[in-house]
Amino acid sequence: MAPLFPGYLFLSFDPDLGRWQSVNSTYGMRYLVSVRGNRPTPVPRNVMDELRRRCPDGEWKIGAGDLRRGDEVRILSGPFAGSAGKFVEMKSNDRVELLLKLLGGETSVAMPSSHMGLNVT
Repeated sequence: MAPLFPGYLFLSFDPDLGRWQSVNSTYGMRYLVSVRGNRPTPVPRNVMDELRRRCPDGEWKIGAGDLRRGDEVRILSGPFAGSAGKFVEMKSNDRVELLLKLLGGETSVAMPSSHMGLNVT
């Protein structure tokens, strides 16, 4: 298991009400994400709804841990987006080894599983 958004805490509040600036002085907090001056930047509701849908218990239940050796996969994002291949194994530091179908053959590639999407085909 690894955090999907390490170091982030999602809060729901109305910045026009109350003293939200005090959140920045909470132990362990660095600052609220802000790109528009000193007001916190809201995450669009549809993004949060999708995260809640995919993580009903606060955990992302799918991923490379659900794959078995030989499962066919297609990489959905990252530098190899669109490439097809086969799952080989999980490596240390949350990396995954795949056999990718590249240039007419299969090439072994290790990459961070957190930086790619896998879709079992």
